[in-house]
Amino acid sequence: MATRPNIVFILSDQQRWDTLGCYGRAPSVTPILDTMAEEGTVFTTAITPQPVCGPARACLQTGRFASETGNSRNGVPLPEDCTTVATCLAAEGYDLGYVGKWHLAGDPTAPPPPARRGGFSGYWVGADLSEYVSNGYAGIVYDRDGRTIPFEGYRTDVYTNYALDYLRTRPADQPFYLFLSYVEPHPQPYHKGYQGPEPPNRDGIVHDYLRYDCPLGTASKFREHAVPEDLRKLDDNGWMQFPEYLSCCHRVDANVGRVLNELTVQGVAENTLVVYGSDHGSHFHTRGGNDKCTCHDSSVRVPLIARGPGFAAGHIVETPVSLIDVPPTLLATTQTPVPPQMRGTDLRCASRTESAYIEIRDPTRKRVERAIRTSAWTYCVGKALDASPEARYTEALLYDMVHDPAQLTNLIEAPEHTQTKNSLHDQLRSWMDIAGDQTEIALA
Repeated sequence: MATRPNIVFILSDQQRWDTLGCYGRAPSVTPILDTMAEEGTVFTTAITPQPVCGPARACLQTGRFASETGNSRNGVPLPEDCTTVATCLAAEGYDLGYVGKWHLAGDPTAPPPPARRGGFSGYWVGADLSEYVSNGYAGIVYDRDGRTIPFEGYRTDVYTNYALDYLRTRPADQPFYLFLSYVEPHPQPYHKGYQGPEPPNRDGIVHDYLRYDCPLGTASKFREHAVPEDLRKLDDNGWMQFPEYLSCCHRVDANVGRVLNELTVQGVAENTLVVYGSDHGSHFHTRGGNDKCTCHDSSVRVPLIARGPGFAAGHIVETPVSLIDVPPTLLATTQTPVPPQMRGTDLRCASRTESAYIEIRDPTRKRVERAIRTSAWTYCVGKALDASPEARYTEALLYDMVHDPAQLTNLIEAPEHTQTKNSLHDQLRSWMDIAGDQTEIALA
């Protein structure tokens, strides 16, 4: 029997899809990922099921919606008895490695205990909420025994060093699953619980609450790069940090290259499925309150590229897909049985749904929302966060993604779109039923 494929999943944090050249950014700041896209399959409309860190990661580990696992907000530990991609692959004889940010153990500054690592029982170097115990240039990680390991150097580079260490020390006679979870280009919250070392002085514009820890001295290289239309037209000062953001993305790209090169050196590249994605995007505070937690593409649309066994070179998938589809895809690609509770569909499957489902819990706006993204529309309903369980959702947003891709005009009250809204309502209702949300929707 042929050797079962290895898996390397690389996750960035808070990266918009339009930071990659293969998604249209020019000039490109991601040459490695652009080449990876040419060698594999690009999903042009990949949507996160939860546009916030912890819940999105719960979806990626379990293949279930965050409302089902109880991880609908940050700070909630992943249930210790849940079935994950890692537990499924371990049962099939895969060696496991995890490096980087976890955010599913429930304690931001303590080492994640083994029972709260989602089944990653092998190589482990990381932290629960990395940006609370480190900055972009120094800090700590924890090893599999919970011991503190201080580091100095650019955080993305250091995390990659550990990923390479895993690849070089893993058992040679087992297939492997490596999950590499970067922090960048997530902003560094120095004034929101940060307990790491003092950051060095660096160039760039700094907000009093968030900053982007790009490699020192590099932001100026990206000052002339185009700012996305939604950020320019919504005119919030957040976009002024876009050069720092692009610099972080550029460094992540370079480190992806280091991982891909190591796979080639070891002679396992052809039999390794490499998937690159992000947990959610960022609207840079242009949509109110938080810099994510809305149904807008700037918040929910992410890069997603797959290269290796099962994914044809140069293939482009334009219909919406979801990160919830990644777990069953990883298992199916390795001929591992997919648990029936996983909600997604194998990304290689031609008969796919035409919409991606989104759950939102935003404490800043005090809103709970449910939405779907189709090829042509974004449709969103919502209610107050503190509303009673029986309170109905009301229609909130409707965007024409063909004629208004920057989502600048809300059509929810336009009478000429009543039929469209009714159709989208039915699709959303079906997704809510699957996720166990029986709340009614009041139509406008």
